[in-house]
Amino acid sequence: MPKSDEWRAEEAAGVAVVVPIRSFAGGKSRLATLGPEQRSAIGRLAAHAVLEASIDYHAHVVTGDGQVASWARGLGASVLVRREGSLNADLESALSELEAKGYRRVVIALGDLPLLKAADICAAAASRGFYLIPDRHRTGTNLLSCDLPCAIRLAFGKESFPAHLAAIAEAGAECLIDELSLARYDIDVSQDLDVLATLASRESLTPREVNRLVSILSLAGRSTA
Repeated sequence: MPKSDEWRAEEAAGVAVVVPIRSFAGGKSRLATLGPEQRSAIGRLAAHAVLEASIDYHAHVVTGDGQVASWARGLGASVLVRREGSLNADLESALSELEAKGYRRVVIALGDLPLLKAADICAAAASRGFYLIPDRHRTGTNLLSCDLPCAIRLAFGKESFPAHLAAIAEAGAECLIDELSLARYDIDVSQDLDVLATLASRESLTPREVNRLVSILSLAGRSTA
């Protein structure tokens, strides 16, 4: 029997999507060949894709940047202010705050995933235990979903994917890994833009996604493959 709209709304009410975004103006520093305006515009486009994919859930942007906060509120997201100074400490503080508000599950999606889809968020939200999407190198974690309270210490950053897997195994928790999602492709260095250029002609992309990639690549002075 198909799930009713009321059932979906009730389930979505218990799930929070958390999107950490440090800054647009100072972000993407490893795209060293691009100017600050180009990096800022690319960051906005990628982050917009993440909030767009989260449309069926309550999105919360974790940031200490006023410009990002205003942008997020303008798109209907809530803002959780960064206070601790490190990404993982701020995320753990955000998870505690969301748990206190009654959320039962969280989906943490990094803010630079231009091909994240609503289906990715839905799958993560509906999964049991932990749900991970690694980056294309299988070293970073682009998305992590879990029930609240979270049973592990978060380890976003360098080598976060193996660190998260080890922590989940130690906790004896259930884990599903999605290595097929296009959310594997993030934007950290110039080579990531080259990879995105090869993806722009994939049949699985919607016209909106193709246009987003073309805009990002144009800002970087690249064309689609």
